[in-house]
Amino acid sequence: MNEFWEDTPSMWIFRTTLIALAVSLGSLPTYAATARCEAAPQDDLGCMYEEYEQANKLLNFKLKNLLNRVQATEFGEYSPEEKKRRRAEASNSIRTADGAWRMLLAAECESLLRISFGHGLGADREMVRCKINRTYDRIKALSKDEAYEWLQ
Repeated sequence: MNEFWEDTPSMWIFRTTLIALAVSLGSLPTYAATARCEAAPQDDLGCMYEEYEQANKLLNFKLKNLLNRVQATEFGEYSPEEKKRRRAEASNSIRTADGAWRMLLAAECESLLRISFGHGLGADREMVRCKINRTYDRIKALSKDEAYEWLQ
């Protein structure tokens, strides 16, 4: 059996916490496009995959804009070499954060799916819905987070 699901006290606490998180996250609003897909039941999964692709494109566009802003930032009274180094460091940090977020997205949606649905009927739909919602949350965070204000 996968060690993630072993019955140890710490894993029981972890699983219980994940279940509580899943229950609380279940009350989050569904984005309008996902609701639109659910209104077309003949191919709602295909519609949801398209919506996830659109959300991913929007996120990539937002990240590209952030990276462009980094390149346009002056970084104060430093030498040209130091400014170039700081721009590269900031760009690499944004790319690293994006990669880590994408790994978190996969792990979080997989965990929520396992504790709520297993891999049965409707699992694909719920996985895509989770990814859509979390991707829009990420876009919103990148758009409004004060940590990125200096780039705007």
